[in-house]
Amino acid sequence: MSRGSGGYDRHITIFSPEGRLYQVEYAFKAVKTSGLSAVAVRGADCVCFVTQRKIPDKLVDPTSVTSIHKITRSIGMLVTGMQGDSRSLVQKARAEAAEFRFKYGYEIPPDFLARILADQAQVYTQHAYMRPLGVVPIIVGIDEEKGPQLFKVDPAGYYVGYKATASGAKDQEAINWLEKRHKGTDGGLSALTYTDAVESAISALQHVLAEDLKATDIEVGVVSMADKGAFKVLSDAEVEEHLRACKSLLLARGALAQKTLADLEIGALRSLSTSTDLKAVLAEKIPAEQERLKALKKECGAAALGTVTVEQAIGGMRGIPGMLWETSLLDAEEGIRFRGHSIPDLQKHLPAAKSGGQPLPEGLLWLLLTGDLPSKDQAAAVTEMLRKRSTLPAHISAVLEAMPPTTHPMTQFATAILALQSHSQFASAYESGIHKTKYWEPIYEDSMDLIAKLPAVAALIYRRCYQNGKNIDPHPTLDWSANLAHMMGYGSDEGALEMMRLYQTIHADHEGGNVSAHATHLVGSALSDPYLSFVAGMTGLAGPLHGLANQEVLRWLTNVREQLGDNPTKEQLTDFVWATLKSGKVVPGFGHAVLRKTDPRYTSQREFAQKHMPDYPLFRLVSQLYEVVPDVLTQTGKVKNPWPNVDAHSGVLLQYYGITEDKFYTVLFGVSRSLGVLSQGIWSRALGLPIERPKSLTMDAVRAIAMENHAA
Repeated sequence: MSRGSGGYDRHITIFSPEGRLYQVEYAFKAVKTSGLSAVAVRGADCVCFVTQRKIPDKLVDPTSVTSIHKITRSIGMLVTGMQGDSRSLVQKARAEAAEFRFKYGYEIPPDFLARILADQAQVYTQHAYMRPLGVVPIIVGIDEEKGPQLFKVDPAGYYVGYKATASGAKDQEAINWLEKRHKGTDGGLSALTYTDAVESAISALQHVLAEDLKATDIEVGVVSMADKGAFKVLSDAEVEEHLRACKSLLLARGALAQKTLADLEIGALRSLSTSTDLKAVLAEKIPAEQERLKALKKECGAAALGTVTVEQAIGGMRGIPGMLWETSLLDAEEGIRFRGHSIPDLQKHLPAAKSGGQPLPEGLLWLLLTGDLPSKDQAAAVTEMLRKRSTLPAHISAVLEAMPPTTHPMTQFATAILALQSHSQFASAYESGIHKTKYWEPIYEDSMDLIAKLPAVAALIYRRCYQNGKNIDPHPTLDWSANLAHMMGYGSDEGALEMMRLYQTIHADHEGGNVSAHATHLVGSALSDPYLSFVAGMTGLAGPLHGLANQEVLRWLTNVREQLGDNPTKEQLTDFVWATLKSGKVVPGFGHAVLRKTDPRYTSQREFAQKHMPDYPLFRLVSQLYEVVPDVLTQTGKVKNPWPNVDAHSGVLLQYYGITEDKFYTVLFGVSRSLGVLSQGIWSRALGLPIERPKSLTMDAVRAIAMENHAA
C-alpha cells in the first residue's frame, strides 16, 4: 500500500483527493514489472511485433511459453504483463471474434476488437469485486478497407491506433528510439517494407535491452498483405535471418559512427606540437577548445540528448547523459577509448620503456591532456617532470605513523592525500583573487604535484602495512609506474615493472559516470582544489560496489580452488557457477553496467598473462572460467552482458608477482585513476564548466510527473 494514499488504494471504485485510482496505477506497474519488453511497427503493407521470450526454468518446455497469440486468420495479439490475465484476455478476444463472424459472416475488424477489449478493461475499473487486468495487449491485423492496423489497449481502458509503439518494462525507451529513428513518421514508418518493419522492431528491442539477441530470445509475429493478410509467428530460422540483417546494418552504422567519433575526438585538439613542455602545449590548445564549446552551446544548446525515465531516475541515473567528459568515452561494443584511441591502439602507438613493451602511463597523461599521441621525447619529459615533483613532505609520514598499521589502506591513502592539501597552489591563488580564466593554471600545478606523489604515498602505505615499515627510496631513472613497483619492493623483476605499466594505463580513465570519476568532478565543480576533489573520488572508489570488485573476484577464485582444486573439469566449474547463482550471489568479474562485449582491459591483461605466466594455476582457472561463465549467465536470461570485465583478471597478475595483499589493490587502482580524473579536472576549469546542480524529486513528485506525461 502506498504511504500517504489514505486508504484510497484499497478500493478500486474510489478516487483519491488528487483524482487518482491507485489500483489502476498498480495495474500499469504490474505490466512494467513483468520483466518483458515488446515493440510493434506498422509498415506500408504489413504490421509486426516482437517481444522477449524468457524461459523461467530449464525444465520448462520452451514451446509452451509464448506471449503471441493468433486470434483470427488475420489478427494477432501480443500480451505483456501477468500471464494469467493474458490467457483470460486471449480467450475473451477469440470468443468475441468467433461470435462476430457467426453474426455478420465476415472477420472482425482489428479496431472493433480493440474497442471490445478496451471496454472490458474499463469495466474492470468500476466494480469492487473485480480488479484491473495487469496486461497491455497489442493487436495487429489487416482491415479489408483500411489496410494494416495496429492498436494498443491499456489497463485503464484507453485504446488508440499507432504507427509504432511498445509495451512492458522498457516501453518508453523503445518509443523514444522509434521516434528518433523514424523522424517524420509518414515518410519513415508508413513507407516501410515488410523486411524494414520487422528489422526496425527488432532493432528497437535490441537497443533498449542493450544486448545481442539470439533467435531463441525473442518471438516475432507478422501479418502482411503479401501473405493474403494471414497472421503468422516467424520460425527461429526466419528470426535468425532478420537478426543477421540487423547486425550487418548496425555494424555498418557503427563503423561510420566510430569513424566520425574518432575523427571528432582525435581531430578536436588539432595543433600538433613538438614541444616537450606539457603545460605550454596545453595552453596552446585551450583557446580553440573554449571556442568549440561556445559554438556547441550556441548551435546545439536547445537540442535534447535523450529522455529520462522514472526507472533511470530511481535506478542510479544509469545511462542518463548529463555531464561533459573529454578525456575518454565508453562504447558498449568497443570498450573505453582515450581521446578516441582504444587500448590496442595505445599499446601500439604510445611510447614504451622498451621495444615491444607496455605503454608508459606518462604518454597516456600527455594524450589525455592534449589529445595528441606523444613522441618518445614528450613522454620522457613527463617522466622527468613527475620525478622532480615526487618528493613527499616530511609530515606525510608522520600523519600515517599516527594511524594504526591495521587501518585499511584506502583510509590511509585518503588521509595522506588530505594531508598534502596544505600545499595546494589553487587554494592559495583563489584566496588571492585569481581571475577565473586562470583557474586552470594552479589546478594544473596541483594535479601534476598530486599525480607525481601518489606512487610514493601508495608505496609508503604498502611498506608500513605489509613490510614492517621498511621503506625503499625511489629509483633515480625509473619511470612513474615502474618506480611504484620498485618502492613497493618488486623492482628487481622486469615482468613486475611491465605489469605495473599495463595496470596503471588501462585503469586510468573510464569516462565520467562511474562513482570515483563523478565524485571527483562533482566536488571539483564547487572549485574545491584537486586534493579535496580527488579524495572524494577515492572514498567513492573504496566502496565495495566500485573499487573493491577485484578483491571479490580473487576471494571467489580462491574459494573455487579450495573446493575444486587446481584442475577442475568444465562440468565441475559449470556446477559451481550455477551453485553460486542459486545461492543468491553474483559471479564476480563478469558483466558491466555499460559494456556489452568482453572488456578490452580484460583482453589486454589476458594477452599479458599468456606471454608471462601461461602455466600459472590461477591464470589457467581464469581461462577456464572464461569458457564457462558466459554460457551459464546467458542461460539465466537475466544478464545483459555475460562477458568478463577488467576485475576478472587484474588480481591474478598482481598475485603472480607477489602482491598478494588484496586490501591494497584499490590503492593501486586509485593511483592509476588519478591520470584520468585530474586531467579532466584541469579541462573542466579551463572550459569554465559550472557547478553541478541536478534536480531531485520526491516519490510523490515523480509519480505526479509520470502520470501527467502518461495522460498526455
